[in-house]
Amino acid sequence: MFGHKLYLLGLLFLGFTIPLQAAEMLIKGVYQGQNVFVQNPHDGNNNYCISEVYLNDKKIEHPKTTAFDIDLSHLKQGDAVVIKFIHRDDCSPKIMNMHAIRVKEDFQFVNIEATEQKIIWVTKGERKFAQFFFEAFKNNAWMVEKVFNCKGVQGNNVYDLPVTHNSGVNKYRIKYLEISGKTSYSPEVVFESDAEKVTFYPKTVAETITFSKSVKYEILDPYYNVLLRGNGASVDCKKLKPGSYYVVFDNRTEKFLKK
Repeated sequence: MFGHKLYLLGLLFLGFTIPLQAAEMLIKGVYQGQNVFVQNPHDGNNNYCISEVYLNDKKIEHPKTTAFDIDLSHLKQGDAVVIKFIHRDDCSPKIMNMHAIRVKEDFQFVNIEATEQKIIWVTKGERKFAQFFFEAFKNNAWMVEKVFNCKGVQGNNVYDLPVTHNSGVNKYRIKYLEISGKTSYSPEVVFESDAEKVTFYPKTVAETITFSKSVKYEILDPYYNVLLRGNGASVDCKKLKPGSYYVVFDNRTEKFLKK
């Protein structure tokens, strides 16, 4: 009987001396000039979640508080940062500013495609305040059709832009421009439209050029300066002086005479 009492006392003793199971959390990144701020939960009885902290395999002291920072200022920009937390398995530390050491992705176009109605592309690694330039290949040159700000959000970003194709082969690309001046171009995307080819008449104009359907157009002088620009089924040419001109439409350039 006495032996049983000793056995029970031994179990009770072991119950009070065996610590809670420990877990490990590993954080990796790159030093970019900022310290790391850590949230350290407790159970209301000043039993804090984190028991040990290691920075690049060296144990460092940390205060017993609900929040503290890990000083990285002795590191050089670009140095590897590996932080290991030993903590209770019933809780988890939290990095409050993970972006401080997160490795930034290089920008890239993940995908780009053209449909009947849209140009769709996917990117990742965007920077804030960067811009996109939507370009179309017209008259043997890349022309900027639209400029707008990118989302600048981490991870993949998806865009779609409505577009009206010309008849025949259409070529497009997207230019990405960062505030630093760094640029990247998407692969060229080609869409062949089976839309009916647009025509115009007359070739010798008294007052008006008429297209077979509404279309974007430009009227150029012999030196390729733009005189008129618009979108419609006809062009009023009354104010043009007699001579040779060019009309640009449906991704083509045609010559005409003004009486």
